[in-house]
Amino acid sequence: MIPAKPSPERLDLLLSQVDDKCELSDILSEAISFEADCLRLVCHAIPPQCSQDAELVFNFKRDRPTRDAAGVALGRCWTVLKKDYPGKDVDDVSVSAVRALICALTLVQAKELGDVVDDLGFFLEMLHHVEPHFEEEESLIRSHFGQYLD
Repeated sequence: MIPAKPSPERLDLLLSQVDDKCELSDILSEAISFEADCLRLVCHAIPPQCSQDAELVFNFKRDRPTRDAAGVALGRCWTVLKKDYPGKDVDDVSVSAVRALICALTLVQAKELGDVVDDLGFFLEMLHHVEPHFEEEESLIRSHFGQYLD
């Protein structure tokens, strides 16, 4: 049963419905668009040194970046974490914002989505460490994956 109020549990249940009904190979592009829309909710927390990499995700549909370009962006983001935030964990807002961006860039680089609940769920978990937007995220799940929901 899906909880009545937007929450992480409710989002996970919706993602489970998507996972049960979709062909993973068919939804990679939509998953990237979903993550881009969610990242826009917290873009103010993405460190300036990662702004170019965030733009790669935000403009995915328009520009269709190569997997190599996504790999370069991933490398830059990991370098930012190691260099600028050593020893910090996901409780640090900037670290969680970069980790969410890394999730999105990983999808851009991927050939297909692995597991909806694991991949998108972890991404949402990182966003929630920045700041929760449960209602907006649920709305985005419904708009991007509505055809797979009951």
